[in-house]
Amino acid sequence: MQVKKIIAIIFFYSTLLSPSFSQFLDINDGGNIILHSHISPNLLGGGVAIIDFNNDGWEDVYLTGGSESDALLMNKGNLEFEDSSISSFIFQYTRLYHTNSVSTGDINNDGFTDLFIGTIKEESSLLLLNTGKGSFQNITASSGIAPFKEWAMGAVFIDVNNDGYQDIYVINYIEEFNSILDENNEVIGFDHDCAPNRLFINKGDLTFSEEGALYNVDSKGCGLAVLTTDINNDNMQDIFVGNDFGEWVYPNELFVSQPASNSFNELANSYNLSDSIYSMGIGVADINDDSQDDFIVTNIGKSSFKLSDASSSEYEDLNPSGLINNQTGWGALIFDADNDIDSEVYISNGFINTADFIGNDASDSNRFYLNANGSFIESTSAFVIDKNAKSRGSAVCDLNNDGFLDIVNVNIDRTHFDLNSNVNFYINQANQANNWLSLLLETKDLKSPVGATVTAYYQDQAITKRYFSGGSHASSSSKRIHFGLNKVTKIDSMKVQWPDGDKSVFFNISANKHLKIKQSENPTQLDCSSANWGCVHTKPLSSDVISLDFSVYPNPSTGAISIESMLNQPIKIFDSSGRLIALYTIPNGAQKVHATIEKRGIYIIRIGYESKKILIY
Repeated sequence: MQVKKIIAIIFFYSTLLSPSFSQFLDINDGGNIILHSHISPNLLGGGVAIIDFNNDGWEDVYLTGGSESDALLMNKGNLEFEDSSISSFIFQYTRLYHTNSVSTGDINNDGFTDLFIGTIKEESSLLLLNTGKGSFQNITASSGIAPFKEWAMGAVFIDVNNDGYQDIYVINYIEEFNSILDENNEVIGFDHDCAPNRLFINKGDLTFSEEGALYNVDSKGCGLAVLTTDINNDNMQDIFVGNDFGEWVYPNELFVSQPASNSFNELANSYNLSDSIYSMGIGVADINDDSQDDFIVTNIGKSSFKLSDASSSEYEDLNPSGLINNQTGWGALIFDADNDIDSEVYISNGFINTADFIGNDASDSNRFYLNANGSFIESTSAFVIDKNAKSRGSAVCDLNNDGFLDIVNVNIDRTHFDLNSNVNFYINQANQANNWLSLLLETKDLKSPVGATVTAYYQDQAITKRYFSGGSHASSSSKRIHFGLNKVTKIDSMKVQWPDGDKSVFFNISANKHLKIKQSENPTQLDCSSANWGCVHTKPLSSDVISLDFSVYPNPSTGAISIESMLNQPIKIFDSSGRLIALYTIPNGAQKVHATIEKRGIYIIRIGYESKKILIY
C-alpha cells in the first residue's frame, strides 16, 4: 500500500547547495540570446509560452512584449536560438497591439500548436493559427473573437462539450477602476468592475461562438491566473481561476464540470479553494503522491499552498502562517528540478504599486524552494538573481533536451528596455546522476490530450502527472509529461488515462528517454540529438499496448463468477474490509478464469492496477 507523503514547509536559507554553485544559470545574461523586456505602463502582463511550433522536437520560446512587439525564438539545439519573429509573422501581427498573455492549444486538430494572445481592453485579443510551415495566420477577424475587446490576462484551451475540438476560456481583468476611500481620501478598499470571463466554443470550422453565460462560467472576477484540472477525478475537465482583489470583488473560483447539464457549477468553497486574496499565479502538481492536483496560488503577501486530502474533498492550507511569504508573487511553477522524484517550487516576484494599506517591498527577488524529503527549504544559491527586476510570467521547459527542466522568466518595465529587465533563460545545471523520463502524448485523430493522466509504477510506488492547460501567470509551460526518477532505471509499468476514457498500459520502460505515446500504439523513442537538429521518430519500443479493461460476470451474482482479461497478471479478490480472500492466475494462452465466492457481500476484483466491484447476494 502506498503511504501518503507528508509535506512540511521549513523557512530558512538552504546550505544544501554550495554558495559557489548555482543550479540554474541564466544563459541570456547580458543579452546573449535576445534583448527583450515586456513593456507596460501598468506593469501587468509578461507572458511566456513554451511551444514547439515547427514540431522538430526542440522547445521554442514565445515572449509577449506589452506595448512592444512579441518575439518567437526558434530553438536550433545546443542552446542556440534563431529569432523567427518576422518569418513567422509574429512581429507583424503584434507590433501594433499591447499584449499581456499567451496560451497554447490546437484548434483544428492538425498536430501544430496554435496561439491565443491576450491584449488590453481597448483591443481584441489575437487568435493565431499555426500553418505548419513555420508561420502563423491571423484568423482573429473571421474567428468570432474580434468583437470582444477586454483585458485578457490568460486563457486555457479546453474541450468543454466533448465534441473533439478545443474551446477557449479567457479570464478578463478590470473594466473600470473604483476605490473605497476614507474621510482622509486614503484608499482603504476596492470596488472594481471587471469584465466577464469568456468561453469561446469551437464550431470545428475555425470559428467560435461566445457562450460563457450558457455554461455558467461568465464570472466577473478580476482574473490573473487560470488552469485546467480534474478536481473530482471524473475524467471531466474543471477550471480553477485565481482572482485579484479577492476580498473586494470575487474570491478564487473553481468551475466544476456538470456533464448531465452540459455546464459548470462554481464550487471553490466546497473544496476550500475560495481564497479571498490578491491572486496572481497558480502552480500545480501532485506534491503528496495521492494522484490529485495540489496548488500554489501566489499573492501580494503569503502564497496560498493547497494540498489535497484523500480522506476529504476539502484542500488543506499548508501555508497558514505564511512561511512561503514572498512580497509580490506572480508566476508559480511546481516541478522536479533535480529529478529526485520530489517536486520543487519556483515563484516569480516583482514589485507593483499598491495602496498604502497593503504594502509590499520594491526589491523582492524570485524564490526557489528545494524539496528535501518532504520539507520545502528556500534555497538562496539556486539562482543568481537581480533584486531590481520585476518578474511576471514564467514557464518550465527543457530547452536542451537533457532531461533536466529549465525555466524561462519574463521581466517587465514601464516605458523602455533596461538590461536589468531582460528575459531570463535559466538552464538547469543539476547533477545529472538522477534518471528521468519525458513523454509527448498524442491522442487518436490528433485531438487534444488535455486532461490525460500518466501514472508511472516502480518498486511499489506510483507517480501521477496530468496534462493540463494554463497555469503560472499569463503563460504556458511545456506540454511534455516529465518524470524525475532518482536512481530508478526502469519503470515497471505505466498507465495512460486518455481524455475519452480509454486506458493503455506499458511495461518495462527504460529511463532517460524522450518518448512519444500515441493512443492505441506502442511508445516511440524520440532521438533528440543535435546531429539531426531535432527529435525524430525512430523505432517502436518493445512494450506492448494492452487494454486495461477486464470483465466480471454475472454481476450481481449468487456466487459463481467468470473473469475475463487480456492482462497476464494475478487476479486478486478482496472483501469489503480490504482483506485478500482469493488469488488466481490466468493460465498461459487463456483469457478467462472461473471463481466462486461463498459469502454474501460486496467484493473488489483487482487485476494489476484496475479494480471492479461485484455484489454477491
